[in-house]
Amino acid sequence: MVEANLSINPAADLDIVAIPRPPVTHNPFLRMSELPAFLRKLRNYRGRGHITTQWGLRLLLLTGVRTGELRSATPEQFELERGLWIIPPVIVKQLQENLRPEDKDPRQRRSRCLSCRAES
Repeated sequence: MVEANLSINPAADLDIVAIPRPPVTHNPFLRMSELPAFLRKLRNYRGRGHITTQWGLRLLLLTGVRTGELRSATPEQFELERGLWIIPPVIVKQLQENLRPEDKDPRQRRSRCLSCRAES
């Protein structure tokens, strides 16, 4: 890069001619009144990988984790006997492990989801 004898920065006005970034669109949220209809549609969903999708979305609703945390989950992260999902800090962008305690019903769902994932 040549820096000698430049009185101005030739890249100073590039922001004027650069393509603007598209506006950020956030994922919409479900209102409580919309939840029963969503769960009915989810129960009747028959798309590709429908069992994994159904159980995964149910687990997402029950735990409140981010979708990336759910998609990155591995069977080794789940301690079903203790009712814990131990999410590594690298996945949750934290300095320590994230523990998600669960009651018996979500543990059964997770176990079914993990077995569905192993079969596909």
